[in-house]
Amino acid sequence: MTTSRLSRHPLAAQNTALVLGAIFIVVLFVAPLWVGVTSVLKAGGPYGSYPTQGRNVLHAVLQDPRNLASVGRSLTFASISATAQFCVSLMLARLLFYARRSWLLPVCLVPLALPPIATAMMWKALFDYQSGPVNIILTTVGLNPAPWLSTVRVFPSLNVALSPNWAQISVLLTDTWAWLPFLVGAELLAFARVPQHFIESATLEGATDGVVFWKLVCPLSWPYLVILFFIRFLDSYRTFDTVWAFFGRLSAVEHFSARVYSMGYFERDYRSSIILVAIGVIAIHCCPN
Repeated sequence: MTTSRLSRHPLAAQNTALVLGAIFIVVLFVAPLWVGVTSVLKAGGPYGSYPTQGRNVLHAVLQDPRNLASVGRSLTFASISATAQFCVSLMLARLLFYARRSWLLPVCLVPLALPPIATAMMWKALFDYQSGPVNIILTTVGLNPAPWLSTVRVFPSLNVALSPNWAQISVLLTDTWAWLPFLVGAELLAFARVPQHFIESATLEGATDGVVFWKLVCPLSWPYLVILFFIRFLDSYRTFDTVWAFFGRLSAVEHFSARVYSMGYFERDYRSSIILVAIGVIAIHCCPN
């Protein structure tokens, strides 16, 4: 009865959706943020008293170069990682689009079945300088072994800002291995929603497979692709397991999530970690704009 009444009154259905959305935002965003802000402003907290409070905490967080550097490092990594993975996944999806194999999607989800920390430890063993299979293969084909788990620059002749280090490359490769199959599978699902008669009509008009894919299938699927890209961007931004398993608290490669964890768990500076979380949230909202 309720459903039929809402279907006859679109305005009532819209108001109901707005109310439910407001409750959702208050419960999941406003309430935790309010608790965090009030805990910073108070003289005491759930873990005892703090030496600083209020604006002093914010000033201390902003003065520490490791904090803002970790946020910037995470934003840079998320931008490069999400863009590179998205481009490569589109190319792979182009190759697999006409395959129409039902077994592809389960295979694409295999890396996601592994715990992230297990994936990180597996790739840490693969990247080991002395006994890692990756360097053994490089040596076998006549190349020099690479210091994957170090902060040595890949291109020493370039400017420091332009040359990535091997630590960043190793994290990027591990993250790509874990999430690239998921992107390909999700894109194939989005492409499957394109009406088949559109593709058949374009083919009858003489369009090649490449033209059909890039000029027809991708534009019709762009809303799903945009959402998928931003999901991947946000997930890359909060990368923690790989960075922590590879380098621990090494400040030269410390990402935002690892810095927050380090401040809260090792330094017991819960207020500063809350402030850093707020800065990270603001940064991630300002970046797409």
